[in-house]
Amino acid sequence: MLGFRALCFFRTCFPKGLSLLFILPFLKYLKPYKFRLIIGIICLIAAASTGTSTIVLAIPALNVLFDQTKAQEREIKREKQIEKLHKEIEPKQDENSLQTLVRRAKTEVLPYREQAYHYESVGYHYAEQHPMPALTIIALVIIALSAINGVLVYVSQYQLAYTLYLSFMTLKNDLFKNILRQDMAFFAKHPVGYLISRIGSDVYSVQEIISYFIRNLLQQSFQMFFIILFLLIIDWKLTALAFVGLVPAGILLALFARKLRKVTRKQRKSGDLLSAVLNESLHNMPLVKALCTEDLESKRFFDHNYTVFELEMKRRIAKFASSPLMVFLGSVATGGILLIGAKLVLKDHAMEAPTFMAYLALLSQVYQPLKRMGKANVTMQASRISAERILEVLAFTPTVQDPPESLPPVSIKSLAHSITMENLVFSYGEKEVLHGVSLEIPKGKTTAIVGRSGSGKTTLANLLMRFYDPQQGCIKIDGTDLRHLRIKELRSLFGIVSQETLLFQNTVAHNISYGAEGATQEQIEAAAKSAYAHEFIMALDGGKGYGAMIGPRGSSLSGGQRQRLAIARVFCRNPQILILDEATSALDNESEAAVQEAFSVLMKNRTVLVIAHRLSTIMYADNIVVLDAGKVVEQGTHPQLMELGGHYAGLYKLGEFSE
Repeated sequence: MLGFRALCFFRTCFPKGLSLLFILPFLKYLKPYKFRLIIGIICLIAAASTGTSTIVLAIPALNVLFDQTKAQEREIKREKQIEKLHKEIEPKQDENSLQTLVRRAKTEVLPYREQAYHYESVGYHYAEQHPMPALTIIALVIIALSAINGVLVYVSQYQLAYTLYLSFMTLKNDLFKNILRQDMAFFAKHPVGYLISRIGSDVYSVQEIISYFIRNLLQQSFQMFFIILFLLIIDWKLTALAFVGLVPAGILLALFARKLRKVTRKQRKSGDLLSAVLNESLHNMPLVKALCTEDLESKRFFDHNYTVFELEMKRRIAKFASSPLMVFLGSVATGGILLIGAKLVLKDHAMEAPTFMAYLALLSQVYQPLKRMGKANVTMQASRISAERILEVLAFTPTVQDPPESLPPVSIKSLAHSITMENLVFSYGEKEVLHGVSLEIPKGKTTAIVGRSGSGKTTLANLLMRFYDPQQGCIKIDGTDLRHLRIKELRSLFGIVSQETLLFQNTVAHNISYGAEGATQEQIEAAAKSAYAHEFIMALDGGKGYGAMIGPRGSSLSGGQRQRLAIARVFCRNPQILILDEATSALDNESEAAVQEAFSVLMKNRTVLVIAHRLSTIMYADNIVVLDAGKVVEQGTHPQLMELGGHYAGLYKLGEFSE
């Protein structure tokens, strides 16, 4: 309850644009390292107090140096001040509750002030008789405090840096983990550049403002506390007047914050689009080179880049304007205090010149954080937008999920009878791809799915792997709905080789064993030999073989070599159900014949779903399912369908199936 009230208080006190409440969801990442954080903050407080003390020590040093007031005169003056304070704490008959509270507070403080005046008097008497030793002592104390301050600052900065880097490393891990658990529909909507910028620049931006808050604003807050405390002790009326200048500064910062936040949001969106354009152009470089469209891609990139530039300059206008205004307001306030203080020193003799000089030095330290706030305002508004974008990604939940924990666990270690698809309806957005598809895939049989491009062949395989869930209908393994199985357990039954070969920039051995945890070198080599890849692997990179590094996306290999590595990966996993989506499309006839022979061994007593255009792959299937416009129009073996003379025979005659 107390925390909620404090939160409401801060929301009321601080303008929305200047509020740092947006960092609250990220503070939980600091919790595991709270011991280091506490040490760092304690050292910050100690450093702030020692840093301020060195300035305060200038007052007695200047008094001794210029010998403006004799120790005896100072003692008489202090005695009069004590007498005045004693009169102020005497009870009055007509005082109200507030006056009573103030009087009691002064009563509690008075003994400490008397003791402080006593030590001050002793010190000035000693300094009057021994000025050089007194100045030497003050100088040594200042040096010692500076050394201690340096050590404290170092320890605090190290502990806080350690905490912050580890905390945001954890945040990046959580972001990446949450991205990985999303379904394929998520990746279809969010380009790679969008996701990379969230994990990279957005996390860095939030880390930067939290780092600034803890290591700078927090330190300056403690420092300001001690400075303001000394300023109030010296002259509370003058200090109250000095802080009137903070009101217009706060208003200006709030106005700049609102403008910066609006421009920053637009700039981040444009930056995401620029990253997406860059990623797309580089990914499609073979097409760009083949069609000589370098100038077109350059212009597209330049246009988006210029939009980012224009928005960045709008941000810079606000940034460059805020800092000089803060400096100007600080100068106005300092100038006003200088005139009032001069009157106190020269005319009213209410303050000594050394004390006023130290007062000005302390006051200048108060305005420094305000100037830094003007500069930090730009960073803070950018971090607000980054925080929103990070929390947006962390809030994403996949539509394809494991069954609820409340349901009894269902486990299928192997396929016993068949896979059935019942009245499947599926659409990508508004485009319906499957319209009431029903079929059965028996165990140990090879089922081929054929049809024109866009008929829904690959979509069936995606639904079988639960990359997506159908809008209507269901898929069952031995009578159990796929949605009642754990996703990891379901997909462990499958091995897939697709038309687009996906490889990592790592060793050959890593790519073959990927997904087969604990695979030995012998198993990796056996899988490569089964895929007829062992020979070319041993010749890679001057004979490095399985330790050879593969370039980005397998760019250092030919299309046929990449495909055979993907097939070797399936051999290494040794799955029960195979999905071959145009698996041999990148192989020449000789390589395909060898791989088909390997497949014939692998496919024994296994269930195989084949999506292919090659007649050699299709014609020996146990069952051929013909799709047209998202519907099953024919089923049967190759001879049966040719004899039927229907849609399949028409595709054959039109040359849809390559030899």
